[in-house]
Order: sequence, then structure tokens, then C-alpha cells
Amino acid sequence: MTPQPILVSLSPAGFAASKQRLVSAGVAVPDGDSGSLAHEGVTVACEYNGTDTLTVSVTHKPGFVSEGFVENKIREWFAEAVTTGEAQCHSQTLKRSL
Repeated sequence: MTPQPILVSLSPAGFAASKQRLVSAGVAVPDGDSGSLAHEGVTVACEYNGTDTLTVSVTHKPGFVSEGFVENKIREWFAEAVTTGEAQCHSQTLKRSL
């Protein structure tokens, strides 16, 4: 089963803040608005539309880690990364109560 993309409602300022937080944590961040990120065995593809939506797709995860665990970590990360509360995560797989 292919995980559903996670859509993050995110302003340009929130996107910039999120990228900076990743850099500060030692994660290699691609230039521009799209690319892949890898951390602790999980790889995601990200694409920002430049105005209000970041699409995050999990492309690889360890077999012993559930999709729900990865989704929760992504959701928590954006809640912490964008302290203004302007980041909102949405996806069909995130509809369940987390």
C-alpha cells in the first residue's frame, strides 16, 4: 500500500522557517521548493507550490516503522517548527485521531 501524501498548509514564511529548522538540525535541505530529505532511515519527497501548500510523500521507511508513526512525527515536527500555528497537516491517512 502506497502512503497518501501529506498536505501541509504553509505560508512562504512558514516554509522558510521549516527549512531553516531542518538545516539547524543537521538535515541536508535541497535548494528551491522541491527535493528529497532523509533522516533516521526515513526518506520523503517534498514539493512546495510557492504560496500555501507543501506536499510531503514518504518514499522510504524502515519496515519495522508504521506509516502512522511516520505521519505522526511529520505532524509533530510541523507543529513545533512553525510556532505561529500557521502549519496545518492534511491527508486521507491523517483523518484518524492522532
